[in-house]
Amino acid sequence: DVKGSNACAVRNGGCSQLCLNRPSDYVCRCSIEYELANDKKTCVIPEAYLLFSRQEHIGRISIDNNEGNHNDEKIPFKDVRDTYALDVDVADRRIYWTDQKSKCIFRAFLNGSFVQRIIDTGLICPEGIAVDWLAHNIYWTDSEARRIEVARLDGTSRRVLLWKGVEEPRSLVLEL
Repeated sequence: DVKGSNACAVRNGGCSQLCLNRPSDYVCRCSIEYELANDKKTCVIPEAYLLFSRQEHIGRISIDNNEGNHNDEKIPFKDVRDTYALDVDVADRRIYWTDQKSKCIFRAFLNGSFVQRIIDTGLICPEGIAVDWLAHNIYWTDSEARRIEVARLDGTSRRVLLWKGVEEPRSLVLEL
């Protein structure tokens, strides 16, 4: 192992991506969408991970069996204020989420880039969301407006699907 005043100066400390020098040692870190392998030096793309929201941030955690290396990684999305629900377009590698404070629906790439507000009018309390990545549609519930709506993944062609007899719809599941 490399030690000294700047352990990262020699061969990047043996780290495959980022080497962070500390007073007595160093630590390897990875770029977004990567995680440290068991050797604590090599960055790999996890085969499986769980996306989650905690109101003001969206994160992910690896579910690969990686010797307990299950780091909660915050994904740097801008404009996240009060995330209620999220879903993923696996084909495009985009995440979609409802935000109750801004009363909008957003999308971005899984690495946090290119955040777009795709629905930003006519929402009162957006809650559930479901992405149909095969037909390129997004569905959502608005519990206070008492309706379920649909639009294309870019927010165009919006229309109300259900409104009669709908009371506080909260979540959706698509069977594809």
